[in-house]
Amino acid sequence: MKPITVSGECLGSETGWRAAFERFRKPARRVLWRAIAALTVSAALFGTGRLCEAAEKSAAVTASPELSPLDIAVVDESGAPVEGAEVEANGLRTTGADSGSWYSWQGEAQKAPTDVRGVARIQYPKYVLERMETGKVDVLVSHGQFVQSRQDVSVDGSSKPVVLLRGATVRVFGYVEKEGQPAWPIHALIDDRGPQVWVPVGGPRQGLASGRPVQPGPHFLWLVHRSPEGTLLFSEALGFTAERDGVHEFSLPLAPGMRLEGRLDDTIARPVKNGRAELWVHPLQQDSSELRWTAGTTVNEEGVFVFESVPKGSAEVAAWCDGGLTDHHPEGPASYSVFPLPVDLSASQSGIVIPMTRTARAEVSVEGPDGKPVDGATVGFWPNIQWFRRFATIVVPSPMDSMEMLGTDDAARKEAWASRRSNPFSAVTDAAGRAVIPGLPPGHEQFAVNHDAFEMPIGGTSRHGSIDLKPGETATVTVRLQPKGTQFLTESSPTSLWKMFDWLTRAL
Repeated sequence: MKPITVSGECLGSETGWRAAFERFRKPARRVLWRAIAALTVSAALFGTGRLCEAAEKSAAVTASPELSPLDIAVVDESGAPVEGAEVEANGLRTTGADSGSWYSWQGEAQKAPTDVRGVARIQYPKYVLERMETGKVDVLVSHGQFVQSRQDVSVDGSSKPVVLLRGATVRVFGYVEKEGQPAWPIHALIDDRGPQVWVPVGGPRQGLASGRPVQPGPHFLWLVHRSPEGTLLFSEALGFTAERDGVHEFSLPLAPGMRLEGRLDDTIARPVKNGRAELWVHPLQQDSSELRWTAGTTVNEEGVFVFESVPKGSAEVAAWCDGGLTDHHPEGPASYSVFPLPVDLSASQSGIVIPMTRTARAEVSVEGPDGKPVDGATVGFWPNIQWFRRFATIVVPSPMDSMEMLGTDDAARKEAWASRRSNPFSAVTDAAGRAVIPGLPPGHEQFAVNHDAFEMPIGGTSRHGSIDLKPGETATVTVRLQPKGTQFLTESSPTSLWKMFDWLTRAL
């Protein structure tokens, strides 16, 4: 695969979600928000660095292979060099007007350890996309004795060294509430730092586990365990304040989660085909908490779905199937995204009915500069669904379960990401130059076209088109391409939608 390009803040960074939300919440920037939101792909729970991992392999258009060295210094709080830290280059930023956008690494992300001087050397590309020059490299720095840190490093050498902080050690012990027996393996979620491997700690207390160092300050902790019978057990979410160099040990009871049963409304004819339901849960109501849980399940032919064990909390559920998806628009039918249905999971629920609407179908005809049909062009859409009015994802029919990611290392998570990168809202034109994309939400949707020899003209600040879609109907549009290289995107022309499409199409 070739390298991905994506737009916006790195949503997996420690402050990325809040920064992105504040940056894109204004109506004047809704179009740009839709593009950045698509990056999450129902993985908001993966925490620090996880969302960036989702976008590590696809293709940057006419990206330059020219590489230059960049030395990255890593020190501790006293300024002493840190040897043996792993420096991973994940993303790039430009030098100009689009400097706030994040682009994934062009090729496999580079990793290098720091030497005795605390310096790691990587190679970075001259361009992030077309003629947009690299200005900063986004790096993730890890060391077993320090808090993991993410930082942008300027390629002109003006950045200060990356400072690693001494953190707190957190040890957790979970036990089955009714039996008092230790639960193992145990998984702990701390804020939005994402899943990690919690290793057993020796000693008389079987089931005690420890994770990587935690940054000093306030946090929320939540324990999860899968019983030998397959039942998911959850603790209550607990707030605590980590102290520098402190050791914090928590013993929390676990109990089975809530059961949620529902069905699709009668808008969708039975038997329902290829039905899926997705659930997001916030175990805490505090706006400051990024703890969340996602789960997916099938919808049977009668339109019924069941989540057997999910945590208590504020929840939202959405569903889709062949020919239909959730129809919930609290902001009115003209809103840019689909919204899930709110559900109160303070107790188990049954009888939930999901309002549905028929999906639309788009037929895009692609022509070359001479007006003749172009076959082999990829046409892609990126419809959004908004979760909790804060996080948006592409409407993906194969969501990533939280449980699936717990207890896995970075390599396993990347492999899981790779298995879900296909874009269901993408198609390749045939000999007649036509691409048909079904299953789209009704409304005003944007799309882009990619081809090895041709490109969409730059319209304003991006390469994209738009189309109006109605439930149960097919809308048509014709796009004329120009020879590739006719125009180049530069630092003065932010291109968020094109960058997002590049991820969607090249990830096939």
